[in-house]
Amino acid sequence: MAAEPLTTASSWDDLVLDAEVRRQIDEIVQWEAHGMALFIGELGLLRDVAALIARQKGCPAYRADLGKLVAKTAEETKANLDPVFEKAAQEHGLLLIEKVEAALAQRGGGGRQRAYLLQRIQEYPGIVIIATNLRALADEAFARRFQAVIHFARPQTEK
Repeated sequence: MAAEPLTTASSWDDLVLDAEVRRQIDEIVQWEAHGMALFIGELGLLRDVAALIARQKGCPAYRADLGKLVAKTAEETKANLDPVFEKAAQEHGLLLIEKVEAALAQRGGGGRQRAYLLQRIQEYPGIVIIATNLRALADEAFARRFQAVIHFARPQTEK
């Protein structure tokens, strides 16, 4: 399963974002190369924001559903994750990894999958955005790995 293209019909004007959130997003747009961001909020909004960041940077955006990629063994998980990162890197794209709860919630035997995911994120040459809607799963130790951690309020669109 490879990374899927991520697009949006929305524009920045369609989203009502807190001024501090918008400032943090603007900083991400300025990143030149590798960068890691953790987005916490509702998935639809996080997808739109990731796609808009990529559009503004002039690069493609890809998404991967981690819930479908994490397997029973570390070897299977590695085999599922590698094509995702390779496709996005080959296209010099922004990569949104969603439903990250699958790996963050794992403890014990799932530690190898979590460690491999973190390694791939840290080695990715472009921008990786990790998306979760469960604030409790984004523990402090995990969040420290990111240059930006953005908490999004419930999405609002202008009518």
